[in-house]
Amino acid sequence: MLAVIRRFARSWVFKGLLLVLVLSFAVWGIGDVFTGGSSGVVARAGEEAVTASELDERFRLRLQQIQQQSAQPLTRADAIRFGLLDETLQGLIAARLLEAEARSLGLTTADATVGRLIRSDPSFAVNGSFDRARFDNILRQSGLDEELYSEDVRREQTRAALVGAIRPVTGLPTALTAPLAERLAEQRSGQLLVVADQRFVGDVAEPDDDALITFLEANPVMFRAPERRDVSAVLLDARTLAAEIDVDEAELQELYDAESARFTTPEQRTVMQLRGDDETAVREAHTLLQGGMDADDVVGRVAGVSLSPLGDVARDALPEDFGNAIFAAGGPGSVTAPVQSAFGWHVFLVEAVIPSQISPLADVRDDLAARVALERAAAELPDLATALDDAIGGGSTLEDAAAGLDLPLVTLVDLDRDGRSADGETYAELDAFPGMLAEAFTASEGEVSLLGYTDDGGAYVFRVDEVRPAHTQTLDEARGLVETAWRAEEARRLAMAAGENARLALAGGEAAIAVAERLQLELRTVEPQTRTDDVADASVRDALFVTAPGGVAEELVQLSDGAGVLVVDAAISQADEVHEAALREADAGLARDLLIQFELALRERHPVTIDQRALTTYFPAQ
Repeated sequence: MLAVIRRFARSWVFKGLLLVLVLSFAVWGIGDVFTGGSSGVVARAGEEAVTASELDERFRLRLQQIQQQSAQPLTRADAIRFGLLDETLQGLIAARLLEAEARSLGLTTADATVGRLIRSDPSFAVNGSFDRARFDNILRQSGLDEELYSEDVRREQTRAALVGAIRPVTGLPTALTAPLAERLAEQRSGQLLVVADQRFVGDVAEPDDDALITFLEANPVMFRAPERRDVSAVLLDARTLAAEIDVDEAELQELYDAESARFTTPEQRTVMQLRGDDETAVREAHTLLQGGMDADDVVGRVAGVSLSPLGDVARDALPEDFGNAIFAAGGPGSVTAPVQSAFGWHVFLVEAVIPSQISPLADVRDDLAARVALERAAAELPDLATALDDAIGGGSTLEDAAAGLDLPLVTLVDLDRDGRSADGETYAELDAFPGMLAEAFTASEGEVSLLGYTDDGGAYVFRVDEVRPAHTQTLDEARGLVETAWRAEEARRLAMAAGENARLALAGGEAAIAVAERLQLELRTVEPQTRTDDVADASVRDALFVTAPGGVAEELVQLSDGAGVLVVDAAISQADEVHEAALREADAGLARDLLIQFELALRERHPVTIDQRALTTYFPAQ
């Protein structure tokens, strides 16, 4: 099929249709082709719109937060596939629903209130008071004007007022909260007699084929082999191509000379700062410093001044007034005249001068050569990709096309959907081509793909050489895995039998420590915990709170390393200590439920529409 498409794309019929399409764009315009006539709107809640630019800004902020919190290199495409874009969009829709409802009710926030909120924002304060210059500067850096920012504040405050109106009242009935507080506060602890699976591994008999086949048939999912494919591919990546490019020394010297400023470290100075709020005090300190008094002695003598290090600083890293004063001063030991700023008065003491330095070509040669090679490879890659596509479209096999362009042909054998081989190793070649993996598992066997591109300009063409469907393995294919799993289950069965004997002994009144010593079992302490704590395994916690205090659990507890018999100690009530916490939790839970119901009601009153076509256009997952 793809070969037919390629031949058609090179025919005169196709070229004629393309000409008609170009002419139609010239007559009607192309705006609606990319926007669907939506003017950048991706969703609406009633008459309130969510724009693509707004969604993009919120999405980027959420992605940055997640990247910083997790320290993981989550890509934009992965975040979209994992649902972060949809989550962000739903949050904006919820805000628009509130705005639509406020509009229908005639609710808004007065200008005076908006002004008061802005003036009380600590972000715009200097020395505890609103500073107009700081306000203007922050808005300018954020790309906003006062009118737009004020409208954002108004909308946010209006939404907050509407949500606040449906918050539940405090003071829920004691008849409701007391049992809840008691249940949440109750703590239980216990003792766990553990019968380890490992103890019985040596007691497991040698299995015959009938036993293994029966086990395999009872657990087919455990031994299901994933679909695997053999794939041949030509992978064009600028970094790979760059490794084959040699850069001329004369070219490097020319580039080095042209960019010499990049390899020059500007002069730096090691500086101490003497600061104070009172000009008179700072000038007095300045006079003493000029007279030769030690800076620490000056601070001890003049009230209201302090001394702190600025460290090694360059001129362009300082405010203009500071930089001019510090770098106009003499060498080590010089003192600047007092300088005023929004933070008070400053006098700078130059302790050392670090001269400007130039890195020689030999020190930066490798970095320069790598950059030149990468730029050249990136420039050559599109033409190389086109030549590869033309060769395949002209009838060449993937092997012949690669050989004709002196490109390596990569073979990926036994590839699964996670990019791993049969031995569980990942194919490093796929790191730069994540999108190709998904395509390779939707392509037909034997067909050469269309030319594909990566986000960073790479290109690829592949062919699926063989498809081996997912299947439940036979005993011959998975004998080792089946036997290992069968032995583990047999050891667990023996451990459960021994555990049941221990449970009956405990239920009969024998002490836990005596049973542990007699049967040579491990005795573990289960620390005190509530129903919501994660001190012990979930199975242990569940058994703690379904067994009467002082009793023995009726069923064995399944542990990762064996079976356990649980003896529950007396329950400890701490209702008085957590009653207020229980009240807060109940209040917060009721508030969440009310907000969810409120949003559902708003969706009925202000229908929500999402333009999936616009979303796909503005936010492609690949």
